[in-house]
Amino acid sequence: MHLHAIQKKEDRLQVLAASDGRRITTLTETQRRVLDKCSDDDPAVVFDWSESALTALAAHFGAFVAARPPWMAAPAGVATPEWVKNQLLIHVTAIAAGARPLQGRCIIAPLSLQEYSEVISRITYLCTEPNIVAAYAAHAGWQPIARVLFVADGCRPALAVNANVAVAPAYGCQAFV
Repeated sequence: MHLHAIQKKEDRLQVLAASDGRRITTLTETQRRVLDKCSDDDPAVVFDWSESALTALAAHFGAFVAARPPWMAAPAGVATPEWVKNQLLIHVTAIAAGARPLQGRCIIAPLSLQEYSEVISRITYLCTEPNIVAAYAAHAGWQPIARVLFVADGCRPALAVNANVAVAPAYGCQAFV
């Protein structure tokens, strides 16, 4: 029971707008230690997940099995928001250097600049992935799956800025911002 509570806390960071960026709260001690080591040369990617978007995507991919991206493994049973999150993270962290370490299901760190670039490229790809674009086109008004943040200041590890995930609307959807 206690382990489940810790995992849930590691999965859900609270990100609040601040005048100098985005303030991350509810960090575990492990997450804070990881972010303390971040620098311009060793940044972290932080996900501020939207539970409603994950739930909608799980319902869509659960109902329309053929609509799932080919790299998504079949769920064991019913498609859930956790399954969607896990599949997205497996895809995003599977970079040339090998799968990158996760802190809970919301922080990918540490990353070299090359690894950071590759992770952001894979996130941007998801905004143009045909099955995800089709899901968003079929369900107008969906929120982005997650806000993607960049942390590179170990002196102020709770401060993040939006990562540069931009896709022209004609070529994709705003699945991540």
